[in-house]
Amino acid sequence: MPKVLFVCTGNTCRSPMAAAIMRRMAEQQAVDIEVVSAGTFAAPGIPATPEAYAALLSRGVDPGEHRSALLTREMVAGADLVLTMTVKHKEFVTSIAPEATPRVLSLAEYAGEGAMDIPDPFGQDLAKYKQTAEVLDRLVRAALDRLLKEADTR
Repeated sequence: MPKVLFVCTGNTCRSPMAAAIMRRMAEQQAVDIEVVSAGTFAAPGIPATPEAYAALLSRGVDPGEHRSALLTREMVAGADLVLTMTVKHKEFVTSIAPEATPRVLSLAEYAGEGAMDIPDPFGQDLAKYKQTAEVLDRLVRAALDRLLKEADTR
């Protein structure tokens, strides 16, 4: 079972939303995959923001019982693929785990949309979170499709 690690800053908005979306898509396709998330500067144990939960629920995605986690080198080492929300997150991950560089990409990059950053909706209204969830849905779908194609060719 491949393990995908999503990374953002605080691990209360973008990365837990992306992880929940990928879990739902994998479940719908009966794909066995482990999906986790962490933040580069996360305070451990914080739930996702109410707006992140609401944005996910509005898309029919169960947010689960998320609690933030601080990104560690061990988390990166244990992941088959690390997908970051920004290029800066990617640079941070590769700085703490240089050996993982080939497995670390921004989500947009892995989804085939180049080095586009996904803006942080933290502190903004529900509409912005819903907009972020829509972008994440598109990118996560493309990323999961690529992951499955790559797994088929191995």
